[in-house]
Amino acid sequence: MKFRFLLFVIILNTSTIHAFQNPISTNSQLEKITKTLDDYVRLEGPEKTYLHTDKDVYRPGDTIWFKTYLVDGITHKRSDKSRVAYVELLNAADSILARRILYIEGTSSCGSINLPNNLVDDKYKLRTYTKYILSDEQALFYQKSATISRKREPLLENNAEESTEMEIVDDKPERSLNPSNKTIKVEFFPEGGNLVAGLSGGLAIKISDLDGIPIAAHGTISDSSGNVITDFNSNNYGLGIVYFMPEPDNSYFALIENNGFQQRFEISKVLDRGFSLSIKNRGDNILIQVETTDENVLDGTILIGHLRGKKIFERLEKKNGSKSYAVKLLTKDLPDGIADFTLFSVDGKPVCERLVFIENPSNDTKVSIRTNSSIYGKREKVQLTIAVEDVIGRPIKGDFSMRVSSSMVSTNKSDMKNWLLLNSDLKGPVYDSDVFNQEDSNKTRLLLDAIMLTHQWERFSWNDLLSDHNQSYVKFGPEKGIMIRGTALGMQDRPIPEKSMISLNILAEAFEEKKAIDENGKFSFGPYFFNDSITAILQIVNNNKTQNSDPAKINIDNQWPRILSKPIINNGNPLGIKNPKIQQSDTSHFQENSIEEYDSKITYLDEVVVKEKRKTPAELIEKEINSFTPYGGHPDIRVFRDSIKGWEGLSAIDLLARKGIRVIGDYPNQKISLSGGSPNSKNFETGPLVLLDGTPVDGILGSLRASEVLFIDVLRFASASFYGVRGSSGVIAVYTNRTLRNAVIGQTSDPRITSANIMGFDEKLEFYIPDYSGTNRFNTSKDNRTTLYWNPNVKIDSEGQGKVQFYTSDRTGKFTVEFIGLTEDGEIVYGSNGIEVSNQE
Repeated sequence: MKFRFLLFVIILNTSTIHAFQNPISTNSQLEKITKTLDDYVRLEGPEKTYLHTDKDVYRPGDTIWFKTYLVDGITHKRSDKSRVAYVELLNAADSILARRILYIEGTSSCGSINLPNNLVDDKYKLRTYTKYILSDEQALFYQKSATISRKREPLLENNAEESTEMEIVDDKPERSLNPSNKTIKVEFFPEGGNLVAGLSGGLAIKISDLDGIPIAAHGTISDSSGNVITDFNSNNYGLGIVYFMPEPDNSYFALIENNGFQQRFEISKVLDRGFSLSIKNRGDNILIQVETTDENVLDGTILIGHLRGKKIFERLEKKNGSKSYAVKLLTKDLPDGIADFTLFSVDGKPVCERLVFIENPSNDTKVSIRTNSSIYGKREKVQLTIAVEDVIGRPIKGDFSMRVSSSMVSTNKSDMKNWLLLNSDLKGPVYDSDVFNQEDSNKTRLLLDAIMLTHQWERFSWNDLLSDHNQSYVKFGPEKGIMIRGTALGMQDRPIPEKSMISLNILAEAFEEKKAIDENGKFSFGPYFFNDSITAILQIVNNNKTQNSDPAKINIDNQWPRILSKPIINNGNPLGIKNPKIQQSDTSHFQENSIEEYDSKITYLDEVVVKEKRKTPAELIEKEINSFTPYGGHPDIRVFRDSIKGWEGLSAIDLLARKGIRVIGDYPNQKISLSGGSPNSKNFETGPLVLLDGTPVDGILGSLRASEVLFIDVLRFASASFYGVRGSSGVIAVYTNRTLRNAVIGQTSDPRITSANIMGFDEKLEFYIPDYSGTNRFNTSKDNRTTLYWNPNVKIDSEGQGKVQFYTSDRTGKFTVEFIGLTEDGEIVYGSNGIEVSNQE
């Protein structure tokens, strides 16, 4: 009866609060904290990316098909910041093998990477990010492993046959401490931040080796007199939790033992006075308990709860002299993820902090994938029906992708959830974090709570956020398109004179734009949208459109940010490609496994003999010239430098004068009067359009020497019509020496002009699905695809239904159907099923 009465008293003193329905109070410290949090969301809210691929194990020569998801880091909905995402493939030495730029429409974009046939077997990495994500000093971008192997059936380390279930506190550990390894690391994490005498709370224990690998072990908590307070087991994550009330003037130790070997570790010092913040996660609600050692100390304190930066709870404690209070917060209106609760003192200083993982069952989605058969033959049609609903059966809209790949290639069904809800918001990764695959929800909750106690919130610290000196610094702003940025500097790297301009010319688009150079010499063009790559030429000019005569140079910012501690190697063997001189010694592996099994893309062709008439040197030169002259290589006048006697002492314009073009003035102030622009032009008074290696430039022709020129084309009348109104006064196209043309990024002879190769957005190719209907099924070409189907944009109709179909390959065995994505509300969707392909006809 006494126990029941005590429980009744606790219930009376516990307030139940629904999420987002908190009492409104006025307090200067509360207003400051709330405003600071709102400013963080508005000005510094993060972004997150995630990468879904068609499989996790590839062979040399395969294509990696991928989809990048980009979301707001707080709501997990469409980001209103960046529209540009980057994807990179790296080898084991962190050298970049391939790069892709994606334009994000909605919450995602897709692309592909073709792997060279001679990549070595190794563990590779794929990563995706935005430049805005890299603004954070501890940038958290998504990265995943991708194995490339020539083996017949490559497996991942964590394949489907290995159990990933982790035992929780009360169970015996599956992996015990190696007694021969006496060097272990034990860390203690008091709930709320400190152990305080007379206040009960939790104590998390983390056990690992010196490399950070978790260790499952058994131990006890004892006081200074040797009395055992409680015992514990750490799970396969090396985590355990105990609850006890420290006593004044006492100290505590953990004894870790295994097979007779025992070590003693001192626990954090117990404070005589202070606060405690304890939270019990009950699934549909969390119980928050606040205590202190002294009366009246809680008066005026503030308790704030936020989930990824968005405030979900606030409480300003009234002046009632109480030493404790408890609040039950319902989770039915909250999104899933990490919630941070912080207790602030009267003067607004954080004194206790506690993370708790919210998993609201009402946010769950149901995905069913129905097949028209459970077993299929080779090259047989597979038809799948997908249904996506919420917990009460309503259809769901969102952004989804799907793959069907060999089950020998394992998949972590909770990888997207692990990243978006856990690792992307925690300081320090969760080791081998397949947390959400626990079959028992209570075990999952206990494990998540241990993780919350042993990790810190990554995105900000309250002390930094509330500091009066806190100044947000954004290294990279959100990109809406492709930008071309750089610096224009004068002598000794000083800013160039005021009112200087810089022009950007892109011949492929017949595009020209001018921008002012700021007082620091900075300039920026964009945002632009284009695919593939372009060659851009930048030139410093004055406002009067003439070339700036003051010495200056242009430096173009690297399009790709450096995010590696190791430099990107540009020589040696950075791509991991085998040396062709020693490939003969590596062919034994192919002979053992047969070439058909190694490469499914091989098609055998009959021998073909190719015959061609040998071209003369003059014909080869003409063909080379025609390949980079956009007007087809048929100008009105073509002047080769070497055809003019004594060209060594001439200017570029002198070469034209020797061919009868009218030239006025002396070098370097020579001008050309070119009669005969485009036939429909009425503007013959302006000077001709001047192109330098195909790009329009201003004022540069007069300063070029003949020694810098390969040849010059003059276009008039119909020939100039290719350039429209811009060629109304004729066109002079100057092509420089081959050594200059071969430079991808570099200076011309004039430092006030520079060129750069700018990479555009990746072209979206379509995943090939063979059609084996009718007689196509009997095609003799081998089809050893391990990915039967890849669709980065699965369409779901208004009824929540979707249908897909594809054909099996010649490979038999089990295949996994994986469907993932995000709803319009930012909730994670996952569903899977399996099919089997046999030798049946």
